[in-house]
Amino acid sequence: MSNRNHLRKPAIALLVGGIVLALNALFAAILQFSMEPHSMFGGTGISRESAVLLSALVKFLGIVSLILSGIVIFGAVAMLKQTSYGLSIVGSICGIVGGVLVGLLGWLLVLPVSIWAIVALRKPESKRLFDRSLSNAEQQRL
Repeated sequence: MSNRNHLRKPAIALLVGGIVLALNALFAAILQFSMEPHSMFGGTGISRESAVLLSALVKFLGIVSLILSGIVIFGAVAMLKQTSYGLSIVGSICGIVGGVLVGLLGWLLVLPVSIWAIVALRKPESKRLFDRSLSNAEQQRL
C-alpha cells in the first residue's frame, strides 16, 4: 500500500460516517423542534413540567449531535488532506461518541469506522505523513 494512500480509505469512510451522523442529527432536530413537549411525551403519563424538561434535554442532545457530526466531518477532511493530525484524532473520537449516541446505525456504521480511523492514525507512518505535509506547506510559504 502506498505511503500517502493508507489513510485515504479510513478518511473517506469517516467522512461518510460523519455525513450519516449529520443527516441523522438534522432529521432528529427537525422532528424535535417541530413537536410540542407534551405531545412528544404525552402518552407516558408524566407531568407537563417534566415533559418540557425532557423536551429541552432532547433538543440539547440533538444540538450536541449536530456539533459532533460537524467535528467528525472536519476531522475526516483534515485526515484526507493530511493537514491536521490533532483535528483528525479529535474527529475520530467524536465519531465514536456520536456513534454511541445515535443508536443502532451508529453502532453498526460510525463506531467501527471511527475506531479504524484512530488505529490508522496511531501508526508511526501516519504521524510522519502529517509532519511531512506540515513541512511541505511551510516550505511553500517561504
